[in-house]
Amino acid sequence: MKSYQFFLKVAEIGLFLLEVVVVWTKEQKKEYNCKYWKEHKEQGREYARKYKENNKAEMKEYNHKYWENNKAQIKEREKTYRQNNKDKIKEQYQNRKNVHPWISSYRHAKNRCTDLNNDRFHRYGGRGIKFLLIKEEVKQLWFRDRAFEMEQPSIDRKNNDGHYEFNNCQFMEMVENSRKGSN
Repeated sequence: MKSYQFFLKVAEIGLFLLEVVVVWTKEQKKEYNCKYWKEHKEQGREYARKYKENNKAEMKEYNHKYWENNKAQIKEREKTYRQNNKDKIKEQYQNRKNVHPWISSYRHAKNRCTDLNNDRFHRYGGRGIKFLLIKEEVKQLWFRDRAFEMEQPSIDRKNNDGHYEFNNCQFMEMVENSRKGSN
C-alpha cells in the first residue's frame, strides 16, 4: 500500500511540473529565446553557416519553389516597400556610394565582360576580354590613381586588347577615357 501511495505522489508531482513547464514555455518562450540568442549569438551564426553549407541544394530548391508559388505576392510586397520607403532607399544607395564609390566601376566593367545582355558586351566580352579583377584590387586602383579627386572617374585598360587586370587598369577622367577610345 505504501508503494502505491508513493506512485500517486510522484504522478501528482510529475503532472504539476508538466503543467508549470507548459505554462512557462507559452508565456516566456519569446523572452527566453531572445535572451538565449543574445548570449549565444556566435554559436547561432556558426550553426546557420554550417546548415547553409550542408543544405545548399535543398535551400536553393526551396527558395526557387517559394518564389514560383509566391511570385505575385513577393513583387507586390517589393513594390509597396519601394513606394513607402523611397527616401530611405535613396539614402541607403547614397551611403553605399559614398562609402564604396569604386563598386559601381567594378560592376559596370564586370558586366561589360560577362553579361551577354549588356549593350556593350560585343566590345568587351564578345572580343574575348576577361574581367580578372577582384573588388579589393579595384579599391587599390581607386586610391592609387586618386580617383576620389576626379569629377567622373572611369576605369580604363592601358592596353585596349588586354584583360581587366590590376597591372593593365587605371582610373582616369571619363572625358579623357572617351577621347582615348575614339582615337
